[in-house]
Amino acid sequence: MAALLVVAEVDALHPIAWLARSGQFILALAYAVSVAYYLRLLAEFALRYANDAHPLLAPPAVTLLISALVLLALSGGVLLGLLVTVQGFELSRYLGQSYAGNLRILTMRRAQGSVNSALPVADSNGSAGLLKEVTRHRIGNRAAFVTSGALAVAVVWVTDPFEVIALASRAFASYYAMQCALAMAACRFFSA
Repeated sequence: MAALLVVAEVDALHPIAWLARSGQFILALAYAVSVAYYLRLLAEFALRYANDAHPLLAPPAVTLLISALVLLALSGGVLLGLLVTVQGFELSRYLGQSYAGNLRILTMRRAQGSVNSALPVADSNGSAGLLKEVTRHRIGNRAAFVTSGALAVAVVWVTDPFEVIALASRAFASYYAMQCALAMAACRFFSA
């Protein structure tokens, strides 16, 4: 939290602000990879039990699912809240302009106590919100959701199920490394 306060105090071109935006961008990518990861595993599992299911059906199936999520988000996204209980606070953070504070507080409290199997929806919302924030709102919700969905689809098509697991782990590890660098830079900023 202290790092966020430091970022608020520095110029947009300051190295700390750059580190913060870079970290958010990496997290947006990690969320998009996470969407691909969850849905790819779901598709592989579901298709394994379908009659005459061929392993090459997973990428098209996941592409359809991601496309449906993006279309749902573009249509207003209200139904997304019914589909997922978010792990953590990231989603509610980006809903301030659309929902009242008391509703966002309620969603955050419920999110702390449970995790739903529909995490790809939460991650696609987190990814889109972060992309919007990283670009300083130069792209809107539609472009952010489409970009996040396109990245997730690309990951599904260029990786196999085991590669996507490794990629998701590396993406989140990169984010945590960037957060460590940001914390170190914030400590130096405060001590100067």
